[in-house]
Amino acid sequence: MNVFRYILRRLIFGIVVLVAVVTMTFVLSRSLGGNTVVAWLGKSASIHPELAALYAEKYHLNDPIPVQYYYYVLNLLQGNLGFSPSRGFQPVVQVIAMTLPFTLQIAFFAFVISVVLGIGLGVLSAQYQHRSVDTCIRAFYLAGYSSPPFFVALILLIAFAFIFHLLPSGGAFDIALTPPTVITGLPLVDSLIEGNVSYFLSALQHLILPSVALALVTFGVLTRVLRSSMLDVMHSNYIRTARAKGLDERTVFFKHGLRNAMISVVTISSLMDLADYWNNLRRKHFRVSRNGTISSNRAGRRGLPRYFRRHNCLRLGDCNHEPDCRHFICGRRSPSKIRLSRL
Repeated sequence: MNVFRYILRRLIFGIVVLVAVVTMTFVLSRSLGGNTVVAWLGKSASIHPELAALYAEKYHLNDPIPVQYYYYVLNLLQGNLGFSPSRGFQPVVQVIAMTLPFTLQIAFFAFVISVVLGIGLGVLSAQYQHRSVDTCIRAFYLAGYSSPPFFVALILLIAFAFIFHLLPSGGAFDIALTPPTVITGLPLVDSLIEGNVSYFLSALQHLILPSVALALVTFGVLTRVLRSSMLDVMHSNYIRTARAKGLDERTVFFKHGLRNAMISVVTISSLMDLADYWNNLRRKHFRVSRNGTISSNRAGRRGLPRYFRRHNCLRLGDCNHEPDCRHFICGRRSPSKIRLSRL
């Protein structure tokens, strides 16, 4: 019964947080100042005031704030996230589906590198306490943890991509290669299943720099926690008992000490959200798409749900469009007569 109450309490808390985030996003997007239609259309808003009025009516921009909030939440509940102008006006849901596999791959490899590096250096630091090895390791993880993420990314790019030419500077794979057929949704796994070794090696090579850059900023937490935990465990009574029994120091350290010290490391590593550290600046350095910037970019650009492509007409009647243009109000397609600038 206590477990049920705990789960119910956590669910209610999650819903409250979700509502608070949605409300805060709505308030921030409305607090930027300026005219939303002008931000969308630019000069076309003054050249074609009828089109600006059409936008304002379609998105209820002239309605009271509570009414706008109602339609905002309604679109979210319906899965209508609008279109991304920076991605050729593709639906945002489609953009998320395209970038999510690469986000998961980077986060997974960064997590693995961070755990392996953090545990290995933490063990060495505890084993050689107050020696030169311990001092170097502590300086290394403190430098990585305290450095700005974009600085670490730039250093890796300059060293391995531009000086030594060992790794690619950006992208997710070599554009000359054919991506594998979507089976699981993860390109690396799909390439292995399909036997596309060249794509797998190329994608793996492109993952090294961003994953290492992310791991260098986060592994210091695991190193410091494991070092402190190991030092505490090695002064415990059962460790002294193991030594009194005649066990060698290596067995005492790794078999009895490390096992118990890993409890806190497992707890910390399970709470690490590596995707949050993969910020906008590092994404720009490596030119790898991720999902965390979509909501922030859309809020900054007033990316409310859109129903318009780059071609729009001034009236609902007698509208003429490009053959490849779909008009989201009247739904008709025909040769273009009026063509406005790209949003």
